[in-house]
Amino acid sequence: MSKVLAIAGRELKSYFVSPLAYVVAALFMLAAGGLFDAILMSSREASLRALFQNIAVVFLLMVPALTMRLLAEERKTGTIELLMTSPISDISIVAGKYLASIAYLLFLLVLTLVFPLALVLIGGKPEWAPVWTGYAAIFLMGASFMAIGLVASSLTSSQIVAALIAFVISLVLWLIPAVGQNFGATIAGGFQYLSIINHLESMSRGVVDTSDLLYYLSVIAASLFITVRSVNVYHWR
Repeated sequence: MSKVLAIAGRELKSYFVSPLAYVVAALFMLAAGGLFDAILMSSREASLRALFQNIAVVFLLMVPALTMRLLAEERKTGTIELLMTSPISDISIVAGKYLASIAYLLFLLVLTLVFPLALVLIGGKPEWAPVWTGYAAIFLMGASFMAIGLVASSLTSSQIVAALIAFVISLVLWLIPAVGQNFGATIAGGFQYLSIINHLESMSRGVVDTSDLLYYLSVIAASLFITVRSVNVYHWR
């Protein structure tokens, strides 16, 4: 566990010693703040449901840029060879990288707590159950995007290519219900379940279904498993 935390600490430090973390956080809050204001002015409702759905779009576009360097940079600079020859397991390497990305995701979400606070300060009375389940959903979606981005970063030494792969995979999971419309109801239902955005919409209404949790956890687990197998290939080169 100490090795995982050491790798996570190194990665997290690399985020915050460069301007990237602060620029991304500023742009994220600028976009989220603008969306929050626009939604509040148009709906006049003390609800964050629409905001969560829009933040999901921001994550779709932003997360590939956050994860593209995690393993691709190691391959490009050759430091992946040092990791492979060190007494650190492939699982620990992947877990440490992923833990750092999750910590940064939590940092971004903590910043957005100003929005429910703003609702209270202006006299709104939000329903807190949908707020907290919405936060859980947007965290799980972001964590899924991070795991997909880690897979993409393990497949290439090019950060740009890694970002594109992550974006395409995430976009496919977002738009996949459109494919199901060409088939019968049963198959279409299966495609609906594979949609990463559908599970967010359900949880943001305050409904926590085990199928939603299982979906996100399955995407994360499958992505991390593939990443570990991808990293393991380096031992045979």
